[in-house]
Amino acid sequence: MASIDDESGSSSKKTVGKRGVTRLQKIHKAKSNGKRIEVQWNSRGQPIKHNSKTFASFIGVTVRRLVPISLDNWSAKKNKEAVGVYKQNIWDEIEKAFIIGEEHRAFVYREAGKLHRAFRTKMARSYLKDSKGGFVKHRPAKYSFCIKQDDWDKFVAQHMTAKFQKVSDENRERALNPQHPYRKSRLGCARLEADMVEESEVGEINRSQVWKAARVNKSGVIDNENVQRVVDQCEKLTEALSEEERQHLGPTNILFEALNLPNYSGRVRTYGFGVCSRDILPRQNRPTQMDFEKLYGFCNSLKSRLEVLEREKIERDKLDREKLERQQTEEVEERQQPKQVSESLQQPEKVAQRQHLEQVVERKQPEKVAESRLPSDKGSCNPVSFGNIPEGLFPVNIYLSSPSRCLVARGKLYNTKDGDVSMVGQAIGTIVPWPTKLLEFVAECEKIPGQSQNKGNNIQHSVEYSVSSPNKSNKKFKIEESPRVGGSAGIANLPFLDMYVKKMMRVGSLIQIKMEESIFGEEFLEQLRVESIKEILDHNWLSASIIIVFSRYLYDKFISPNGLINKFSFISPHVSREDNLGNGIAKILLKDEEFKDKMILAPCNLGKHWVLLVINLNAEVIYYMDPLNGEPTKHQNFKTKFENALQIYRANSSSKVPKVSKSKKISWQKIKCPRQINGVDCGYFVMRFMKEVIMENEFMIPTNYFFDHKCRTYSHDKLTEVKEDWATYVVDDVFGKQEAIILPN
Repeated sequence: MASIDDESGSSSKKTVGKRGVTRLQKIHKAKSNGKRIEVQWNSRGQPIKHNSKTFASFIGVTVRRLVPISLDNWSAKKNKEAVGVYKQNIWDEIEKAFIIGEEHRAFVYREAGKLHRAFRTKMARSYLKDSKGGFVKHRPAKYSFCIKQDDWDKFVAQHMTAKFQKVSDENRERALNPQHPYRKSRLGCARLEADMVEESEVGEINRSQVWKAARVNKSGVIDNENVQRVVDQCEKLTEALSEEERQHLGPTNILFEALNLPNYSGRVRTYGFGVCSRDILPRQNRPTQMDFEKLYGFCNSLKSRLEVLEREKIERDKLDREKLERQQTEEVEERQQPKQVSESLQQPEKVAQRQHLEQVVERKQPEKVAESRLPSDKGSCNPVSFGNIPEGLFPVNIYLSSPSRCLVARGKLYNTKDGDVSMVGQAIGTIVPWPTKLLEFVAECEKIPGQSQNKGNNIQHSVEYSVSSPNKSNKKFKIEESPRVGGSAGIANLPFLDMYVKKMMRVGSLIQIKMEESIFGEEFLEQLRVESIKEILDHNWLSASIIIVFSRYLYDKFISPNGLINKFSFISPHVSREDNLGNGIAKILLKDEEFKDKMILAPCNLGKHWVLLVINLNAEVIYYMDPLNGEPTKHQNFKTKFENALQIYRANSSSKVPKVSKSKKISWQKIKCPRQINGVDCGYFVMRFMKEVIMENEFMIPTNYFFDHKCRTYSHDKLTEVKEDWATYVVDDVFGKQEAIILPN
């Protein structure tokens, strides 16, 4: 076996059976023939799966060949120009051998710096000193093709300084006995996580699971006491936390607490090389003095406004009391005077005229109406009449009789088959009995015979156009939700929906909701399961059914009432998820020629994460809205699928497409939209994105998002508003109007 001196060129003996220098001749040969290798990337911009190891090896070989070993600092300002030349040369070589996008340039530079340091460490450990501890003056013969003698002399001189010797001794002692040794060699956490996801078929793996898998031996067993202690602590902490507490924790909080080690700023664990804290969590901008001043000004103006409102309320209460006192005084005076005296004091002509009018009215009034006076649906509320109450849910006003009849709350009335009427109180959240004489319907419970109803649709719309005709032109007008006729506007429906699901629906039951072709380009039945409803009630990660029902809500309450059917449309998440090549998406786009004039909203699930695509077919632009501020290029297969769909549409569309348009690429524009701060809010953000895009009623989305809705992240109230929209639609338009059929499991 050859000694270190033999390797450094002092002997001519040849080593037998040793591995040679890595040169990757196959890649160089393929590069010479113009062939390039494709690399797969995860959502955080790390190479994974096939060819990722070869990619890293090629970077190391390129760095060893192009960067001198004497370069001791990859990022120092004094070497900025020289290092810049080295980086560009490395990038040029990588581009010739691999298919790689510009967005991965920063990762390649970081990887090159890491591998350069690793090569210097290897040379210092194996070839710098001879067997007697003296420094070797000649470069290693094995690496003479990439190390010049001048660079070797500088390398030796750097390692002979006292400063370097001190740092080297400290690092050697620190790395001598690691507490939690890593056992996966060059596999890396990113590739390990990708393999675990593929094996388990789960969208996301817990960080403590990745940390554990990286520290087991070849048999899959933990043979280190320190590692086993950390794993046990992670399981104990996870079991102790509730589901809500787990959602508000950061991705690695439990692991950091179990390790009980100093937490350095910007450090993340188990994500692998190339990932820092800003890639996992959105950057928290510190408020400036101007922000505080704006807040103080807003609070002061709000305080002043509240004081004015309070004074106005006091004045109104005073006037109401005076009016009530006058009315009571007049009633007492009238009761004290006999009716006969009152009539005798009146003029005989007026008395005769009043009696004649009463007789005429009685003759003209039909017998049915005389027996039961039907209320007008134009009024704000109607008295309860048991003979006219249909089965189901209806909004009502709740009154107290003592000390005086007054409105105390609004809620939902549920009329069962046996005639028992119960009241769901808004604040109580439970079913309680209530006297029928103290209930009043809100508008829509009893209809006068002959009133016109919507045909073919159980959902009643109140249409209010913002312009005189549907918006066929590009003229901008903002729209608002169509006001409800009756219904439960202003009432919190989430508590009621929670109660209804628990009391009225069994586990495993589902609701079939018909989705029309005008909404998603194809007609289908969406099955909304009880488990899906509980997702929005418990504020968990949302499934596709919740997003689809919210799209139906937007169509019924915003798009259809405002004449925007030819302006906005949707693509079902089921289609975008199951269609791998884009053929299904293109088939929907080609169904109707009017699609080319529409803004198409396509909520997409990228694997436990929701994003929104807004497609303008006319301009061939796809607006990409990601609550995690990710890049569409990180999901190459997903990006290619939609590009293929638009290209198929372009090739088969009967509309005339210019030749220039046919040759140009599909444009992707990333929108700087509000960002989520945890791992479950992406679905709620996407639903709010869709609502705001429709409300703005534009044919394009600004890069910095709409001015009226621009913010760093959505507040709790804004997300609750989206949940209330969803719950109100399901309660009023699905349950209340029997839009859906509830099927038992």
